[in-house]
Amino acid sequence: MVTSEALQASTGSAVARTTIASHPVEWYAQPARPGYQPSFLGTAVPLPVLPQTLAADVTLLADGSRELRYMHYSVVMSASRRFAYFSAANIDGASLLSLSRTDRDPDHPETSGVAEPRAADVWWFDGRIPAASQVGAGIYDGTDFDFGHLTRRLDPVWGDPSSARVANDDTFHMTNCTPQAHALNTGTWEQLENAVLDAARDHKLKFVVITGPVLDPRDPVIRDVQIPTAYWKVIGYVDGGALVALGFLQWQTDLIGKIGQEARLAELDKAEQWHVPISDIVRLTALDFGPLHDADVKAGAAGEELTADLVDQLAARFATAANA
Repeated sequence: MVTSEALQASTGSAVARTTIASHPVEWYAQPARPGYQPSFLGTAVPLPVLPQTLAADVTLLADGSRELRYMHYSVVMSASRRFAYFSAANIDGASLLSLSRTDRDPDHPETSGVAEPRAADVWWFDGRIPAASQVGAGIYDGTDFDFGHLTRRLDPVWGDPSSARVANDDTFHMTNCTPQAHALNTGTWEQLENAVLDAARDHKLKFVVITGPVLDPRDPVIRDVQIPTAYWKVIGYVDGGALVALGFLQWQTDLIGKIGQEARLAELDKAEQWHVPISDIVRLTALDFGPLHDADVKAGAAGEELTADLVDQLAARFATAANA
């Protein structure tokens, strides 16, 4: 569990210092975590493939495997950066549940007036890999960074109530977390995520959503952690029997200004959010998205700013797929 104690900053003010515990290996066997399912859409959509130059940097589990399987999503980690290369989720709109951040215990579901509010802030290390291979809370305490989900909390929350609560809890792993400025996921990026989830729920659609940071060797360093300044998302679904894919990039290239000894962050520029060809994401990440690359609706076209109007157009596209 997460505990907090006072940490004296160099400014003389006290900030909360968060301690994060690990789930043991056996935790992930009961219930079994199926992870991301490549055949989920009825056509094969495998996890992205890293080139050989990066494959050696993947964090390995004790059995030599590379995929951290959770309930309805999977993560592949970078050993050098201690962040995920990507987090990939399946969304089943026919059985989505709307659980709160505190409704995370399959044996004792939240009831009105009884839920423990602090449970909303409990994060875990994954005991299947060393805690030292996962960025901890130090980069978040006393800074403007949020504990930012890669796979969105509600995306894998579907199925029977017990599995949905496990999925809800599973998203609170440090393997699925990156330091994100509070303003990063508001605005049109959040509207996009809502459009996908709403379309899945309202039209009983299935989606695959793969998300990750751009791990650029030039990323700035704060408290000995290189902070990603760009994030990407690739969305796949089926329309009229054909796979359709959409790619998005979110930039904060001016995220960090002058950093004082107290590691306070400068004023943040507004995030730049774009609908881009998936090939642009490939160039930045070196990932091979397989059939999603071939199914990209924006292949060969220029990127365009992700505005509220564009999100509405995408929502209409999803609705059309439901009627195909």
